[in-house]
Order: sequence, then structure tokens, then C-alpha cells
Amino acid sequence: MMGRLLRGIARRTVDILNLDRMGEEYHVLIVNYIFLVLYTTLESVFVNTLLYTVVPDITIVIFYRGITFVVSALAMHLAAYIGQKKSPLVVIRTGAVLYLAMYIVLFFGMDHMRNVMVFTAILAGSGGAFYWTGHNVLVPNYTSKNNRDVGIAILGIIQGVMTLLIPVISGFVISLMRGNTGYRVMFGVGMLAVVAQVFVQSKLYPVVQKKHVSQARLAFKLVMRKMSVKLMLSHEVVRGFRDGAFGFIMNMLLFEIITDESLVGINSFLSGIAAISGAWLYGRIVRPHMRAGVVAVGTAILTAALVPLFFVMNPATVMIYSVISSLISLFLGNCCSNSTFDVIAQNETMRKCMGEMIAIREGALCIGRMLGLGVLMAFPHTQLGYVQAILVLTAAQFLCAVLLHYTRKMVDRKRGLTHEPGFPKAIQASTAPGTPVPETPKPEPAEVSE
Repeated sequence: MMGRLLRGIARRTVDILNLDRMGEEYHVLIVNYIFLVLYTTLESVFVNTLLYTVVPDITIVIFYRGITFVVSALAMHLAAYIGQKKSPLVVIRTGAVLYLAMYIVLFFGMDHMRNVMVFTAILAGSGGAFYWTGHNVLVPNYTSKNNRDVGIAILGIIQGVMTLLIPVISGFVISLMRGNTGYRVMFGVGMLAVVAQVFVQSKLYPVVQKKHVSQARLAFKLVMRKMSVKLMLSHEVVRGFRDGAFGFIMNMLLFEIITDESLVGINSFLSGIAAISGAWLYGRIVRPHMRAGVVAVGTAILTAALVPLFFVMNPATVMIYSVISSLISLFLGNCCSNSTFDVIAQNETMRKCMGEMIAIREGALCIGRMLGLGVLMAFPHTQLGYVQAILVLTAAQFLCAVLLHYTRKMVDRKRGLTHEPGFPKAIQASTAPGTPVPETPKPEPAEVSE
């Protein structure tokens, strides 16, 4: 009876996710991805709270995240080079080893977190850069034109479900145990997840890379000569102002009010639901010509929603704003990402150096994130001071709307288009790390100067 029930659930899962359309190699990648989301979610949420328990000042979390941003942006170039010379499998295995080293340091060194913080941040930033660089190459290689959209959707569903459940479960486990015992248990789980993933990676199908000549020189020449690229990088910098800070600041404000990891987990759960809802709404209502207006309206909503925090700072007001922020931020992020893909895909010359351009774009995001962290540091390190900083970072997104408007005008003028030239809808609706870049459209005439 139980066996038939489990087989029925398995068949139903296959039908719902369209797993029967995916090859065996992709099934292995899915299992690998489940472990990945588990241990990266643990790091992104609970290393922050652990740091705050050691030094009750959000400044230490800002410093930690700043290191991960910088290291990730730099390591991505190295990961891309290794992937071209060797294989994307080598790159993701390197990323897994770096994450394993990070969890070993956390597990045995958390009682001396002040001393190991910088080393932990370097391992986390470089591990993420290596892993996602290799993952973005594997997904297109393990899928075809006929099932790639389904494959990307499956990964999105897995990430959505995992990022909802893991913070809640982990938060309750940590809060129920005394001292650092709960953290050690969950970081031990993260360590085991990486070990299991390394075993699964041995079953991944090898990928033979075509010989690739680095196009870094061409990419930087395009940055210097093309106004559309300059505008694109500018709106990514401005987007980064808020993007970097909001990866952790609301959870940390909540944790500062009530030092309870379970509450942080609940907040992450509710924010995750809001983000998934935002993704669905974005795909239903937003069109390319609306992006600048959507960012402007979204920024206005986020700015207005901050007002209650100036008068009342408690768990309820922080969680309400966090949910609103997660919902609206997805619109802002998707509009910027899709505009970036429009610029990178505008002609054959741009597409020729797509990998290098994406790495440069990551550098622009990193600059914006570091500037955003600088704004957080510049304001008083009080709850009101952080709310004031959040207001400045949010209001800056009005400039992002202006830059998006002129970026689209530039791309449309150069290509002579009045409709959306970008990537398939399934790609445009996602900005999660690990979303692969699809196969490029048919080439248009090469162009370098504007």
C-alpha cells in the first residue's frame, strides 16, 4: 500500500514538473542543484545572525558581505577562464570544494568567529563565483531547444521551495538549542550536503568545451565605445546600491529587535512567498516598453512603505516592509536584468563576447553593492539610522528608472526596432543566480561604435 502511494506521488511529481521531457543527465543535475540551494541558503541567512551574536553590531555583517561581493566579482573572471581551458565540471567541483572548506571553518571555528570571518567570506564569495559560472554552462549543455524552458522552470521551482523551507526549519533548530549548538548542527548539515553533492557530481556527464579564444579585449573596447553599454553598466551600478544592502539588512534589523533565529526564518519564508508571487505577476503584466515606468512606480511604493518604520520599529512593521520589499524588488531586478540582456544581444559583435560582458556586468553590480554598503556605514549605526540609509538607497532607484529609459531608447534606435528583441520569455522572467544564458538569436550585422 505504502509502495503504491509513493510510486503514485513520484509519477505525479514527474507529470507536474515535466521531468519526463528531460534527459538522464539533467536529472542528475537536479539532484546536484537541491544540495546546492540547501547549503548556499544556510550560508546566506545564518552566517549573518551568527556574526551578530558574536559582535552585536550590524557593521560586522556589512563588512562580511562586502568581502563576499568583491571576491565573487573577481573570482568569476578566473572561473570563466578555467572553464574555457578545462571544463565546467572542473569549475563546479572547485566551487563545491571551496564551500566545503567554508563549512569546515565555520563548524570548527565559530567560537572564534572574529578571527575566521575574513577567511570565511573569501571562501563563500569564491565558491559562489565558481559554482554559478560552471552551472550556467552545464544547463544549456544538458538541455535542448525543445526542453530548455522546462529545465529552467524546474530549477526555479526547486529554488523557490527550498528557500522557503530551509530558513524556517533551520531557524527553529538553532533557536531551540543553547549557545552555538544549533549553528553547529545546521552547519554540519551544510557540510554533509556538500559532501553528498560531490558524490553526485561524479555522475554528471562530461562536457567537451569547444576551443574558445578570450574576447576580453573586445568586451572592454565595447564598454569604452558603445553608449548603450555605458548606460547598461550605469543602471546596474545604481541597481546594486539597494541590491547589496537588501540581501540581509531587513533580517538583521529584525534580529536586532528580537534575537530569535526562528523569527528570521519566518521572515525569510514570508519574503520568499512574496518573491514567488512577484515573479508570477511580473510575467503576467510587464512588457519591455514598461520597464522604466515599472521601476519608477515600484520605487515610489517602496519609499512610501518606509514611512511607518520612522515612527514604529517592531517585528510586525519590519516584516511587513520586508514582504513588500521582496515583492517589489523582483520587479526592479527583472527590469534591469532584461534590459542588460537586450544590450548584450543587440548584435553579433556583442554576442561574440557575451561571457566576458556578463562578467563585466557583475563587476558593475559589485561596485554598486559596495557603494550601498558604504551608505549604510555612513549613517548612524542605530535602527533609525539604518532606516534613513534604506530610504536613500531606495530613492536612488528613481535614477535607475531614468537610465533604463535611455538604455532602451538607445538599443531600439541602433537596431531600428519597436518590439522586444530580447531573450525567450522564460529567461527574461528570472534573475536568480544560476539562470543560464540561452542560445543566441540569429546574428545581425556587426557593430562596435555608436
